[in-house]
Amino acid sequence: MFRPVFQAANTIETLLMDFRRIAKLSEQELQGRRVLVRVNFNVPTENGALSDDLCIRAALPTIQYLQQNDARVILLSDFGPESPKRNAQHSMEIPAMRLAELLESGEVFLTDACVGDGARSVISSLREGQVCVLENVAFHEGEVRGDDKLAKELASFADIFVNDALSKSHLARASTDGVARHMRICAAGLQLEKELNAFEMLLGNIERPYVAVLGAQRFAEVLPLMESLLLRANVLILGGAMAATFAAARGMEVGNAPIERGRLPLARDFMTRAETRGVQLLLPQDYAVAQAQGTNNTDNCAAGAMNPQMQPVDIGTESIRRIREVVTKSGTVFWCGLMSLDGRKDSSLSIARAIAGASAFSVVAGDVATQIVRDADLEKGFNHVSMGGLAALQMLEGKALPGIAALMK
Repeated sequence: MFRPVFQAANTIETLLMDFRRIAKLSEQELQGRRVLVRVNFNVPTENGALSDDLCIRAALPTIQYLQQNDARVILLSDFGPESPKRNAQHSMEIPAMRLAELLESGEVFLTDACVGDGARSVISSLREGQVCVLENVAFHEGEVRGDDKLAKELASFADIFVNDALSKSHLARASTDGVARHMRICAAGLQLEKELNAFEMLLGNIERPYVAVLGAQRFAEVLPLMESLLLRANVLILGGAMAATFAAARGMEVGNAPIERGRLPLARDFMTRAETRGVQLLLPQDYAVAQAQGTNNTDNCAAGAMNPQMQPVDIGTESIRRIREVVTKSGTVFWCGLMSLDGRKDSSLSIARAIAGASAFSVVAGDVATQIVRDADLEKGFNHVSMGGLAALQMLEGKALPGIAALMK
């Protein structure tokens, strides 16, 4: 159930109206009801053990709210690769055990499969406030192809369907939009509600100036997002190797940076349209240049003073200073992506600290940028740290996501 990419202002308004049609968990009568919750428990592991429980913790408010309101809670997730090959390494036993440790009740039931008589028996025996986790839905071959039979059987387990996994909502799957199509009552979980509220702010009437900071290695990674932001932002700040392509399109010397030669006409066209719309497009003024191959030592070099043999690895000190200054004066800031060219995080961390210290409404999205914020313990400095991954970026592009659109009744 896909919709086209939205870019025009009137279609953005339609998307915002759609957000407001989604029912909230707090509006539902939950006592005694069987509630099927699509969560994202796709946790990272090392040597078969869980190494990060962030996504489990993110789902706790929804799970605990359901328990407190005497619902019978059924959790549905994939884990590991989307492959129907069943294996112990990707059994939901790993996240289910951690969930049991985090819940006050200390009790979580695990089914032998995501559907079938065994799963139905466990669900039937649940008492109010109890929680069960269905076995990895990716083990079922019907999940990836959005099999309607699988979706219908999953839906038959519950009275209410709750989606609390934005990061899976851009995928048309049996466990996302498929289930929702067969449910009379659907609602957003508390984590998803937070995500929708934050992106509604970014797509709606924002405080200006609106500054978007985008880092990417390749043009194609963020082009749809850039097109959307061109209609919304006042300032676009570019970093990563992508920014070198834009600099080259302006005739600047960027040393031995990876330039997408075939994208130069596209970059020139984008810059022309930004100028026409009055959007300020900021490129790096200087770079941190590697002193020698294989070392982390760098020299700072102005963009106009570089020669073709120089290897830029990150944006320079003056570029960072200017970004910090622009962010400090902003009303709204959105940040996604690394600003460096080689994966180092120095400049991105400086920018994260600047955003966290600013008074602007701030949102960070994308796996790399959000991890930098969390590792530096800067979450409290942001209004929203998205867990939506690619789905969050697509939503900001103006796309209607299958798993979100299906919640609208």
